Amino acid sequence: MKQTIQNFYTQEIEEIRKNIARIDSHLDKESSDSPRYSGQRAMLAIQQEHLELIQNLRKNSDTYDKVVDAIERQIMSNEIAHSKITFKENPSKSQHSAEWWQTLHLIQFWGEMLSRVHGWHKSVD
Repeated sequence: MKQTIQNFYTQEIEEIRKNIARIDSHLDKESSDSPRYSGQRAMLAIQQEHLELIQNLRKNSDTYDKVVDAIERQIMSNEIAHSKITFKENPSKSQHSAEWWQTLHLIQFWGEMLSRVHGWHKSVD
């Protein structure tokens, strides 16, 4: 059976959903006023964001080439945004804005996704 990009999406979405379920089960065991609970909530929000990003990518990119192109565009647009924020903020200051951290996170996320889709493609090609 020939693998399609939909198989890649299914694999990625299943992995993220497992992460969400695992984090949810840990949250159930934590007191809501504990520092660990706050960290788990933050991890859960990140995983939910990743799920939404992958689902949106799936809606708009139905071939390997389209996926690679879409991811590369995401990386470039977030790199541009990150550079603009860095330039706007004082580069020597020790704390950065939430926007700065978010664009950095998205650059890293999309970079990892690009690596994963290339790895998947090599394994099925």
